[in-house]
Amino acid sequence: MKRRTFLSGVAAAGILACEIPAVHASDSVELSAALFDDSRLVGLTADGDGYESAAKRLIRCHDGGLWLEAMASAEYDRPRQPGEPWPHLLVEQVWGAAGVRLVDLAKLQFGLTARVDHFVNHMSPADYDPGLQAAQVTAYFTLQNRNESSPDYGNLVWFGVPVVDDRYDIPPAHYAEDAGHTGQTNQFIAVMPGSEFWDRSIKDGRWHSIRTDLLPFLHHAFSVAQQGGYLPRTRVEELRITTFNYGWELPGAFDVALQVKPLTAVAVVR
Repeated sequence: MKRRTFLSGVAAAGILACEIPAVHASDSVELSAALFDDSRLVGLTADGDGYESAAKRLIRCHDGGLWLEAMASAEYDRPRQPGEPWPHLLVEQVWGAAGVRLVDLAKLQFGLTARVDHFVNHMSPADYDPGLQAAQVTAYFTLQNRNESSPDYGNLVWFGVPVVDDRYDIPPAHYAEDAGHTGQTNQFIAVMPGSEFWDRSIKDGRWHSIRTDLLPFLHHAFSVAQQGGYLPRTRVEELRITTFNYGWELPGAFDVALQVKPLTAVAVVR
């Protein structure tokens, strides 16, 4: 079996003026730009390479990790309502057709070390509806049908490893269609139970780590998706891991900050 680096210190090359290579087979994979909700960037921060706006701050730390801070209280003038969009602060890496095939994997060894620096809810108890307002971080891989001859070509599963959610000490599993908001993809979301990765909440300001093989969870996510009627004409050999992203999603008026050490995902190929 061969070991290939799939992610190595994922960062945002376009925003952070740094390049951290990831390698699949013999191909170098370029990192994509961070996804901002606005482009009102006001300059470099003092604590590392990065940029900030009135509502977001992204810093590449000296150890190669990232500081992701979002001030959603600056984004909302009233509580979010059903169907409305919400702020994001994400970093992403894209492999597309060059992504590793699921059937070629013997393991996908994933490592994440993170701490929540602060987590402040600016909504009153009367305004806060946990069904509509939240603050969460999930690490997502997309598991996508890349067979151009397949009727399901392009369809995918959003496979998630939960990191933090204001509503829970340890986030539960979540299976649903990505729908009901601006920018919906109508693809299946499969977030694994947080108890598979964490034994306590990471909202205590301390560093917490996971090191795990994601391969059995990826197969489980695909199985649940098909049981729900998604990717019904997709064979497992047609699936590739095509993108990765993580960061804040803020349907509620929270001010939050997450510090993450360089991520790793190593594909052990059969």
